[in-house]
Amino acid sequence: MCATQCVILYHRVPPRVRFEQAWANCGACLYHLGEKILDADAYAQAAHALQGFRTQLSDAALLSDPSVGKFIRTLDREFRDGAWDSIEADELALFMTLVQHHRAGEICTQRWHERLPNHYFTIMKVFRERLSKPERPLQEICPDDSRMELCSGNSVALLAAPERLFASSDAKRARLHEHVLDVCVECKLITAVADDPEDFCLTEVCEPSHDEVQPHG
Repeated sequence: MCATQCVILYHRVPPRVRFEQAWANCGACLYHLGEKILDADAYAQAAHALQGFRTQLSDAALLSDPSVGKFIRTLDREFRDGAWDSIEADELALFMTLVQHHRAGEICTQRWHERLPNHYFTIMKVFRERLSKPERPLQEICPDDSRMELCSGNSVALLAAPERLFASSDAKRARLHEHVLDVCVECKLITAVADDPEDFCLTEVCEPSHDEVQPHG
């Protein structure tokens, strides 16, 4: 079958089926990444797509869905067995792959806190632990969205706090605590034999090197 025929056949597929396939593929990826909460939502969206998003399906309807119900039942069973916990080693391995390809800054620019929240919180926890010092203990850390131009290559711009990041818990009036620090780090791999990365390290810098900063397209 030639490429033209594939395109024609693709466009003959009803849009609701294409949406269902896209959400189901997303669910499969999220499952293998260990993002079980978002995975369940993706499969639910796939089931709703087949209905044209016209109705709100109940939990029972999702579990019995002929298309993706088997995947939702698997997730439901794993949840009841307490098997939704993320695996930190796997999450760190994915981040080290990004570092290896000079893409560590994507944890900020690609909104990992929304797209891969388990991975995001694991990386932020490791950042906090490794950047803490006896004279500067850190309790909270997060990307600095006001300095996204510095989150490029293996450079990451962060906000770090010895106590808490925000002076108020009111989201509508949130303002940074006066002791919040601006921190910029460069991530580097620590390799063992045969160039096999076994960990990464963080180096605090005043600003990333010119090789690290790339204009955002």
